[in-house]
Parts: sequence; structure tokens; C-alpha cells
Amino acid sequence: LGLHPIGEGARIADIGGGAGVGAIVASRMATEADVAMTDTNPRALAFARANAAAAGVDLGIAHGRNLDGLEGDFDLVTANPPYL
Repeated sequence: LGLHPIGEGARIADIGGGAGVGAIVASRMATEADVAMTDTNPRALAFARANAAAAGVDLGIAHGRNLDGLEGDFDLVTANPPYL
């Protein structure tokens, strides 16, 4: 995102986002983008919600695998291998 900024109205998804760190960083780097994340672990999603609130970041958070639980198209999708 630092080398290739994303413009206003862009959508970013983080697959397997865990406690939300990647999605929070993406949201801070692409302030005009809509950022969402997924994870299959309900406890991780609870941490992601708490971390996003503490960071003052609005994230779409969905329980699901891959992009399950998220609708529409995305301009950028991130993941942290080797989990996928």
C-alpha cells in the first residue's frame, strides 16, 4: 500500500485476519478504502473487534473461510500464508 496507494472507494479484504492486525494496518494506510476481514475462529474475531475499536478503525468483520461472509468485489485481497 505504501508503494501502490489505493484510492477513494477501494475495497480491501484480509483473509484469515486473526486478531485484525493486518486489516487495521491496511485501514490506516488506505484511509479512504473500505477494509474488511474474515477468519474461521470466533475467538480471533472477538479480538479483532476489540483491537479495531482500540485502534479507532472501522472494519467489516465476518466469520468465514476465504471471502465467505463478505459481499461484492475487492480491489486488493491479502492473506498470510501458509495458512491458505
